[in-house]
Amino acid sequence: MFIKRAAILYERGGVLEGTSYTNIVSLARRMGITGKSIYGFTDSSDNFVDRFKALEIAKQAKQVPQDYKGSLYPEDIFGRVVD
Repeated sequence: MFIKRAAILYERGGVLEGTSYTNIVSLARRMGITGKSIYGFTDSSDNFVDRFKALEIAKQAKQVPQDYKGSLYPEDIFGRVVD
């Protein structure tokens, strides 16, 4: 298993994926999706996971160093993306 994409779970809109959280928020606004949300990722099985669970998966998949601490951000796995 590995981390596939950045994602945001919206209370009233499901999961949106993208290259960065900025990209996803912009897409949600264009689609009229608002409300509470949880920032996270989708894994290789297309499951939404929060940033803390994503860090565990990313470490196991060697997508980030084993000594990485804190919550995970898209740039930590995919590098900085210019939207």
